[in-house]
Amino acid sequence: DTNGKHLWSSFYVKDDSRITAIEAGHNALFVYGEHMGGNSKSNYFGTKNSHQQYASGVMMWGQPNSTSTSFLSKFNFDGTRAWSTYFGEEISKSVYNDATNNAKSLKVIGDDAYFLTKHTIVNSPAPSIATNNVFLTSPPSNLDPVTLTKINGSGKREWTTYLFAGETLSKTISENELHLSAVIENNHPNLSLLTDSQSYQRQHNGLKDVYSYTMSLDGKKVNYASFYGFE
Repeated sequence: DTNGKHLWSSFYVKDDSRITAIEAGHNALFVYGEHMGGNSKSNYFGTKNSHQQYASGVMMWGQPNSTSTSFLSKFNFDGTRAWSTYFGEEISKSVYNDATNNAKSLKVIGDDAYFLTKHTIVNSPAPSIATNNVFLTSPPSNLDPVTLTKINGSGKREWTTYLFAGETLSKTISENELHLSAVIENNHPNLSLLTDSQSYQRQHNGLKDVYSYTMSLDGKKVNYASFYGFE
């Protein structure tokens, strides 16, 4: 607490797993991470009636150690777990920033959690996990697509959209938009679709460029996007 008194603590681990983000909402803590090595019967990070109770259990090319399903859990401030859900139909992980190798994939606004997930497509074509009426309802390419998802404080998924790119997730000071950024290489398959005439820097300028944009809280629209950088 604010006086330095230890209130509670808990281990939270199963098989080979890692926590990549913890964010506080108004009434609880949200914990985001990856469960590696779990099979399709694994539900340590999935509670009954959650969005996805069981891990995918999908492995890559017969390699058991390659299985990974991301998860999001909500803990009350007294240390009890309110609910937890897996997320991903095949292999899914937190997104890591290309420059720092840190995961900055979770933000909480009020009691709604927004998170980035990277998906490895094993069985092609993979089924779309996006919801209807969002920014991108299908993967823009087969190169480990990234999704942005909103799950509310009750554990229900409100929407999922695919993204052209996304490595870091933050929010505006007024908490009325999400801000995303990524490092984009010049061979990105969708370079011409990433910016428009309103962008500060419309063109990609070299081998790698910073790409930043804002997303509406309903997942339907990119409000502003721009490259920023030289060669």
